[in-house]
Amino acid sequence: MTGVQTCALPISIEISLYLKVNIESLLFLSNKFINLKKKSEYFKIINISSRAAYKGYKYGSIYSGSKAFINNFSESLSKDLLAINKNVTVNTICPSALVSLEEIGRASCRERV
Repeated sequence: MTGVQTCALPISIEISLYLKVNIESLLFLSNKFINLKKKSEYFKIINISSRAAYKGYKYGSIYSGSKAFINNFSESLSKDLLAINKNVTVNTICPSALVSLEEIGRASCRERV
């Protein structure tokens, strides 16, 4: 998924996938995990984002925006949880881009158009 319409998916489906994978799942799992932990228990939440959250790139507006959400959500969640439990940390890992097989396939798909 690139943030603009690809030859594989209509843009509305692509946007929906980004929202589900990068935002809805993060909110759902964070809520479930926090509710399972006891207030006195020490725990960490580690979320995965991307360096794209800090600097957008061509055809990556939806992806970069959804990754920026992860960073901002994690920072705010950390502050919220710290106010009620000093034994919790929330961190975000932001790896650099890697070329995947899916991207290689999309590139060849664009070349055929």
